[in-house]
Amino acid sequence: MYGPILNVLQSIKQAVDTVRNAHNLGSLGTSFHDTHAMAILGDNPDTQLIKPDLVLFESDHLSQRHWETLMMPIEVKSKLTYRKVAMKQLSRYARAVFAHQIHRRHLYGIVICKWAATFVRFDRSGIVHSEPIDMLHSPTEFRQAFAGLMMLDRTEFGYDPAFTTKYTSGAQLEYYVDLPAAAFPSGDTGLDQDMEAGPGDLDIGLGTGSAHQPRVSWELPPRKFKVVETLCHRKSIRGRATIVLRLCEVRKRTDRQEPGSTSVPRMTRSRTRLEREEPRWEEVPGARDYALKLMWRDPNKPQEGEILKQLEGEYGVVQCQWYSDILRWDANCHYPGATSCDKCCDVTPARVAVQQASNLGDLYVEVAQEKDGDEPQYVEVDTDGLIGQLYAHRKPRIYSWALFSTVGKLLSKADTPREFLEAVLDAMLGYWQVVNRGILHRDISDGNVLIAEPGHCYDRRNWKLERGPTIPGDIQHTSDPLERSRRLAEETIMQLGRDPSGFLSDFDLATTHGGMRAEHDRLMAKGDPGADFRTHDADGNADTGLNAKRLKLDNDSCDLPPRPSTGDGWEEQSKLNPSLGPQGYKLIDFRTGTPRFMSARVLSVEVGTPYEHHFMDDLESFFWLILCASRANGVDLPP
Repeated sequence: MYGPILNVLQSIKQAVDTVRNAHNLGSLGTSFHDTHAMAILGDNPDTQLIKPDLVLFESDHLSQRHWETLMMPIEVKSKLTYRKVAMKQLSRYARAVFAHQIHRRHLYGIVICKWAATFVRFDRSGIVHSEPIDMLHSPTEFRQAFAGLMMLDRTEFGYDPAFTTKYTSGAQLEYYVDLPAAAFPSGDTGLDQDMEAGPGDLDIGLGTGSAHQPRVSWELPPRKFKVVETLCHRKSIRGRATIVLRLCEVRKRTDRQEPGSTSVPRMTRSRTRLEREEPRWEEVPGARDYALKLMWRDPNKPQEGEILKQLEGEYGVVQCQWYSDILRWDANCHYPGATSCDKCCDVTPARVAVQQASNLGDLYVEVAQEKDGDEPQYVEVDTDGLIGQLYAHRKPRIYSWALFSTVGKLLSKADTPREFLEAVLDAMLGYWQVVNRGILHRDISDGNVLIAEPGHCYDRRNWKLERGPTIPGDIQHTSDPLERSRRLAEETIMQLGRDPSGFLSDFDLATTHGGMRAEHDRLMAKGDPGADFRTHDADGNADTGLNAKRLKLDNDSCDLPPRPSTGDGWEEQSKLNPSLGPQGYKLIDFRTGTPRFMSARVLSVEVGTPYEHHFMDDLESFFWLILCASRANGVDLPP
């Protein structure tokens, strides 16, 4: 079946490419290829065993056929009753694509069972698919649907237009990302890069939300950065899908290519105007590194930057320079400097009226392995019917960025035990400051406590500010229960007399404490619009810690060994306990954090039972962090 289907798809795409080229739109990818018997190159061993039947790559060059350049997978099956199996296999391909492409926002694929074609979209809200279209008896309907898909531009096809890619001489793919000038201090324009700004360079822009920056002129061009390291990459399809990238600034090279030098041909047929010019880039000498965090946040939850704004300049706490949802930079539906907008933010489709196909409410089905290239006997499932009524079930996710000026390394990379312990101590002092602001972190883990890079320069040091003298008796008579704790923390940090060598990061699950909101209430009384960072539920009620974000799964790891245990803030039902409620749904697990480092009290909370997180739970997590790190490094501990 592969040959006839491939010919149909390729003929439609060639016709679409003719129209696109006539309107100077370029081509979306190159040609479809039969890859059912070919292993696609990938960075992860588990992707070498999965083989999409038909694939659209960005390039026809054999050395560039990689999961990083796979644009769309197609799964072909011989029977209509194999659709559930095909959907499960297609979801595996989608996960592999998201795991390899940091600039991929969503993915389209097709399942063809006999002659019934189902169009599928994967994004951070889950999976949505069309009803089957009979390619044999409804060819016009299929041609229109497939041609419409091939007419999409790269942004609508799922790519982030802020990213560009380039092949090195060693056939390795490099990523570059454009950041808005608003993400940097007003005096730091970056104009020495000799970059030219023009209309249409970016289709989707970013707000100017910053923890401490004034409004920056929109006339300044974006600044280009090279991705030098992927610090964390959550390889899930649905959820926040957090990615953290280490960036260094680059500028256009002024030297010319020497005669006789060669390079691997770049992909240019489906690139933006900026890429077709093929500028050469070099790192800016002496420029600092940044950490860029990409995530798909729940619109009912606060932005992490809002919380970090209240902790700006505190000892042992990560410093957020700028944050924003992804917005259209030229839109007039929001004010300049907005960090979010209900009308033009990059959000997964939510108001989609759908009806569930029978037996496709989940993808729990066994997939038999192929032998000698022959299609095995799969489990047959009838998915033809529809059940229930039309409803909008999708939970939206908003694409959001945060730029951090503090960059660190994992605790597992500590050079000496002293460096490790000092980093943990400084993170604990940072947590002390956090608690004094009425905030609970709720996810102390090995990936959220980092070692600061040597020679790091902090933009703001509250611990260096002059403090007024403490008048005896003032602390005892204050109405603020945390005032004494603040003074003790300040004195302790002053006695150290140094900058922090470690810091606490990742405040995705942070919340205010029911009995420790004095600082928060004081800020709100002053009319600070950015102080209300409490978690809200669907009814708009403040989260007191009982309606907490749910258990973070510990099976989604970063790409750095040993695997950091920071979860992705999954807000789904826990897989640690399959207890079911009276309606057959899994009970909500209100426990928050990474299981390996949870306190004994939190672990003892039964699934479905609300509880209130306490700062002592986080302190116990520091203990488990030190214990686990010691065991991982071969330190013998008494029983």
